[in-house]
Amino acid sequence: MNCKNYITTTENRELTEKEGIDPLTNNSIGAAIEVHRALGPGLLESAYEACLLHELCLRRMKVEHQKPLPIFYKDVILEHENDIKDVMTPSQIKDASNWFDDETCEDKDFPSGYAIGTEVYINPEGKTQCVFKDDNNYCSIQVMAVKKNKHKWQFKPLHCILYPLTIVENTLMYDEDHSQELDYCGVNHPENFTQPVFEAMHEEIKYIIGIEGFNFLNDYYIKNYKKKYQIDIPDFELELINKR
Repeated sequence: MNCKNYITTTENRELTEKEGIDPLTNNSIGAAIEVHRALGPGLLESAYEACLLHELCLRRMKVEHQKPLPIFYKDVILEHENDIKDVMTPSQIKDASNWFDDETCEDKDFPSGYAIGTEVYINPEGKTQCVFKDDNNYCSIQVMAVKKNKHKWQFKPLHCILYPLTIVENTLMYDEDHSQELDYCGVNHPENFTQPVFEAMHEEIKYIIGIEGFNFLNDYYIKNYKKKYQIDIPDFELELINKR
């Protein structure tokens, strides 16, 4: 999209002290308003993103497009330590000092360049599972988020949301190495394989890469893979099944 066809002017860039707003905030808000005024509602997010970038540049603002930001999930989780403890079930570990590994390790696949693992515990049924997985097989971080009227994944680490998928060098792929290491929900448990991973994770993929990215992958999947994992049942057999 050539944004110059839509955005040819900008609002007044001058700001007086009387307005009480710093120039950066004023210009950012003004740019967003100008884009919305020019394009109107109903377009894809990518269209607004491209035009906002152009408008900000017209205002001579220094802009970095799609800059990755480090998110330190341990710190985010510990900020809500008490809220998480409140929703944990009796068998879970309540001591936050035992929630994470003692040391971080370098991992270029994470925006921060580092990764830290969560600890596991033995539940009442004798199964090994993540410290945040409760007696009802729910994630305590998600339960806490919903209780606070937030999106269920707002405080959950990206790699936990995506597992058994992962993102490596901007490529969405199956996390084969990690799934080999996990005893409690990895590939060594055939009961985990009830349907293709892509079909099982529509919601997660939409959340992480957006509806536009999901639609692209879904179209490709339907065209190239879906038939391979379906069983075609003849019409007469379908009629017999329906009569049962």
